Amino acid sequence: MRKGKTITPPLPTSPSSRYRFFCWAVAFLAVAQLLVGLDYINIWPAAEAELIWSGVQPAPANTWVSAFLGTIPTESPYWLLAYRVPGLLIYLLGVGLFFFWGSALFGKRSVEITLLVGAASLLLPVLAKTASLDIWRFGLELGFWLALLHFTKTPTRKWLVRSSILGSLAILVGSWATLVLMVIWQVAYYRILVAEKEDLKKQLGKPFVIIYLVFGLSFLLYWALGYHGSLADFYYFHFLRLGHLKFFLYALLGIAPFIGFTLAALRDLFYKVKRGEEFSQLLLIGLLGSFLTLSLVFPFLLILMTAKQLENYFKIPNYPWQDWVKTGQVLHIIVVFFLVALTLLGGFVQFQNDGFRAVLGCSAAYWMFSFVGVIGLYGKQRDYVLGGMTLAGLLALLFFWIQVYPFLHLQRNWPQRLQTQIEQTLPDTKEVGLNERDPLTLPLAPYLQRSGYQLRNTTEVAPNQASLTILRLAPNDSISEPRVTISGWPWLWGEERWGGF
Repeated sequence: MRKGKTITPPLPTSPSSRYRFFCWAVAFLAVAQLLVGLDYINIWPAAEAELIWSGVQPAPANTWVSAFLGTIPTESPYWLLAYRVPGLLIYLLGVGLFFFWGSALFGKRSVEITLLVGAASLLLPVLAKTASLDIWRFGLELGFWLALLHFTKTPTRKWLVRSSILGSLAILVGSWATLVLMVIWQVAYYRILVAEKEDLKKQLGKPFVIIYLVFGLSFLLYWALGYHGSLADFYYFHFLRLGHLKFFLYALLGIAPFIGFTLAALRDLFYKVKRGEEFSQLLLIGLLGSFLTLSLVFPFLLILMTAKQLENYFKIPNYPWQDWVKTGQVLHIIVVFFLVALTLLGGFVQFQNDGFRAVLGCSAAYWMFSFVGVIGLYGKQRDYVLGGMTLAGLLALLFFWIQVYPFLHLQRNWPQRLQTQIEQTLPDTKEVGLNERDPLTLPLAPYLQRSGYQLRNTTEVAPNQASLTILRLAPNDSISEPRVTISGWPWLWGEERWGGF
């Protein structure tokens, strides 16, 4: 080597055209999967039913969300689409901010792989199709977390404004749950970062002061406008109602196509936290805060960690967690094989030949591409692993909504069938009473209200022939004699019966 001459390191290789095409194809299929069925999938019980009913009922709104959704015209044929699109747009906003802001934090290739893994996940894309505040909260909290990390690195006015705006919007949607999340993140990040970066001591609290001030002023404004209701009923994952263990299992099942890498990611995280790695500590704080408050940022951070491990599996020569990855993925395809067999049997019994073929296409795509991914693990074929596991989750979910759900809809469309039965057998009915506190019966309310029936919240028997009361019947109830009866699936399984008295 000549004295004084520097050696320029080689530039990183650019992605191949095949990889770019794969990314664009996954993006197209992911967006298609999100849009399929938004206008006809029946209202889901609990959070979505509560949210939509709060918007369509004629009573004065008791929350700002109800007042906002109340502006949607209920007579429109695409009314369900209108209720679900706001959450979907906020979800895409959070994902888009991760794409544009995450590259400087995690690396461009890691961000791309994270989005590929996220497109193949089985939890977030499904919730993004529902009209619940969980997905609203997710998009805003994810954007705030990214802006906050940028602010800790470069505490400039630009990132102060961005983090303050996103955090304020998130706390307006998430209310007390997001407030607890903000406090956890503020205290933990202050304890870790300020000790090594003295210039952050006076800067780190600024966005949180603005956010808390907005939260306090919003409460005063709500009371002045008469919005005294709670947003808790509009969440599927509320930290005071759902167990944390169940939430953790949902998050793991949501990333099932990559479960081996997820297990390796958790093992690697605790290993690096013990060694004092700053990035792992920041990630652990994000995980703990979102897990304790049941924020959907938690499964997304698991996706980010999983993507990092998938990248390291082929990047690090002596990757230390190969056994964790291989064991998890092999057990996954074994369990899925038996589940597929049971699902095929159930599809044939319930829907005969057509249902069997629909379930076969969905489940076979999942298992076959998962198997391709396992082959790639042992053959060190990155394309097989990334492509196989991504397509396993993405195509299975897409085929489910296109092929399988239309058969399930025959059972889940009980509100429309009940409405038609009332119109045909009891044409003089003008008023319908139902128990709005019954989460499995509430999805019926918006359909009846749109059809012009006057609704009353009661469990009493109808006072006259022009009135009807809908009650969910107890199993094996053969004593009562309702004027109309209907059966269906509130969720994707489990039959219930309703009677009109």
